[in-house]
Amino acid sequence: MPHVKLRELRIAQGLTQEELAEKMNISQSSYSRLESGETVMNVFHIIKLFELFQNDASQLIISSSIGIEVFLKGKKPLRK
Repeated sequence: MPHVKLRELRIAQGLTQEELAEKMNISQSSYSRLESGETVMNVFHIIKLFELFQNDASQLIISSSIGIEVFLKGKKPLRK
């Protein structure tokens, strides 16, 4: 899931939650909720992560896509 990859990326860069939160212009508590999966990343978070991590952030998108696909499997289509 995206939050697991987010933690891995942060640790690989040698950053604390507080340091990465500062780079993302969000509070440490907001970042903590993203990393724990309590809060879903929005497009602004993803864009900022791409800016910070460049190609490594593509793993967040892949994880997000898989999570969305799993979530949607049990859903009925909106249209008939």
